[in-house]
Amino acid sequence: MIHTIDPTIPTTPCPTMTEGGTAQGAYCYFPFKAQGITFTECTRELTTSNRLWCATTYDYDTDQLWGYCAGVYYYHVITMKEILVMLL
Repeated sequence: MIHTIDPTIPTTPCPTMTEGGTAQGAYCYFPFKAQGITFTECTRELTTSNRLWCATTYDYDTDQLWGYCAGVYYYHVITMKEILVMLL
């Protein structure tokens, strides 16, 4: 079964507010698209900053609304393998 996502509707509410950037403290919008890449979380890609950022609308290239992910300076997605290693 193939699932499709309507890119104009956020898949989940994002609890991450932005700071700085052009979004004036708006919430991150996931997924968002920038330079042809779809992002589902805050990212360090496409920036020279070491801070994580996100768009606050689906189409960053058109809207140019973004901000740094407030309070998020390090981001690591833990894998199932890492969880199992911690439990063993």
